Amino acid sequence: MRTPLDLPLETLLTRRTMLKAAAVGGIALLLDGCASAASSSSSNGAKARRSMTLGTVTDFAPTEILRAGVNTTTLSLIFDTLADVDLTTVQPTPMIATSWVWNSDKTELTVNLRDDVYFHSGRKLGPEDAIYSIKATQSSTAGAQIGGTTDLITAMRVTGPNQFKITVSEPISSFANVLVLTPLIDRKTFSGLASGKQVVGTGPFRFESWVPGSSISLRRNDRYWQHGLPRLDSVKVRVFGSEQSLVAAIRDNEIDLAWNLVPSDAALLKRGGKFASLTTGAAVSEWYVGVNVKSKPFDDVRIRQAIAYALDRERIVKQAFASYGAASCLPWSTSLPGVAAADATHYPYDPDKAKALLREAGASGVTAPILTNSTNTIAEAILNIVQYNLTAAGFKVKASQVQATTFQNQLQAASIDGLWINDVGQTYLSLGTVLLGNAPFKITKNTSNVTDPEYVSLAKRVIYASTAAQEASANRGLSAYVLDQAFHITVGSIPTVSAAATSLSGVQTSGGGAIELTGAKLT
Repeated sequence: MRTPLDLPLETLLTRRTMLKAAAVGGIALLLDGCASAASSSSSNGAKARRSMTLGTVTDFAPTEILRAGVNTTTLSLIFDTLADVDLTTVQPTPMIATSWVWNSDKTELTVNLRDDVYFHSGRKLGPEDAIYSIKATQSSTAGAQIGGTTDLITAMRVTGPNQFKITVSEPISSFANVLVLTPLIDRKTFSGLASGKQVVGTGPFRFESWVPGSSISLRRNDRYWQHGLPRLDSVKVRVFGSEQSLVAAIRDNEIDLAWNLVPSDAALLKRGGKFASLTTGAAVSEWYVGVNVKSKPFDDVRIRQAIAYALDRERIVKQAFASYGAASCLPWSTSLPGVAAADATHYPYDPDKAKALLREAGASGVTAPILTNSTNTIAEAILNIVQYNLTAAGFKVKASQVQATTFQNQLQAASIDGLWINDVGQTYLSLGTVLLGNAPFKITKNTSNVTDPEYVSLAKRVIYASTAAQEASANRGLSAYVLDQAFHITVGSIPTVSAAATSLSGVQTSGGGAIELTGAKLT
């Protein structure tokens, strides 16, 4: 579901609450606040702004609309998805799809759609458009996280004016994530999307213009299916060249919301009292120390486990995350079936245990190379603590940094020698989706070079679980393996952290962590 950002002293509506309210005759307005310029009169005579400016350091990337974790400042503003996800239960919830049901052997999914959804071009959305959108994720050039799952589809067909069916060869435990991670794109204008000339969705705001590296302008969708919404007439997204300039802009009241800040910057802005810190509520990104198991001496599981015991996760959360987020040893949500809450503390901070494991492996004083992205401030903050922890446990640490492009290229090629620090968005996903689409865990080729047949077998048990009991058992087995083998050493998870003017209310996020302004209001 759409998750309210934690604006203090306000009651914020989730999208599901809005839908229920609309069904019984309307939606109550949220809390009023201060006056501002560029305003229009409200019913009580107060002046309420109808346009807002959002700041970010990440530009619009129309070629990557289908790639999860990209375009988080614009995706949910322009495009809808068939379903959202409840970040607490990690279960899909209805949106454009009103319901979906499997046949008895879970090889055919029937999806029912709303009948009042229109593209910004004025054309009514139908099941053909949903099928087209899902097929688009199967392209090798789309980079869709869900592509590994949609590749398992054997057929899709329209079965009614607002209904279609999807057929798979065998049950797939996490298949409903396809409904969550597939933006509904317009098949009539998709060819113009990559250039940014024809950006057409069904979301609350219509795309007007894009100046690469500078700004994106959006206008209210007057025919949005959530009647009476959005509240804002327009949204301007300004792109800043650095975190420092983004922070300066909100301090100077040039923007209303600074999206996706380094946590320490958000904490400092909140401390001054002029701004509210906002988070996505539940964590959406997991930070970890990755290990190349083909790189000696890290082919020895005892050395990998020594690293896991050496890390002071609570300190990382306090200092690198500015106390946002939570320490954890588990790469995914403990809310998943079969996963135990105790898994999050599987490796307590125990330097003595780490030293003992190194001695047992005959590796005291071994060199641990660690690579990070030089442009990522959070990674640098984590590195400082990890370097101290590993040195204290008996490692000789050799830290190095490279530019973002070089880092990503080496990561995707699984060619990093030793260790690295990175984050991945997967805490809101079912494990089957993670195993089919997330680079650190893909069973075909993952960034840690894990090819153990036992891992492949456990992963397939998760992906093809056909009952709730099978899924819980498979999740349990995979989680135990990942923790024991320590090739992906989680340090904690963190929400997207932002800062906003206190006059802003009603900001939410999608289950995937994209900003959602359907109910946003400025006063």
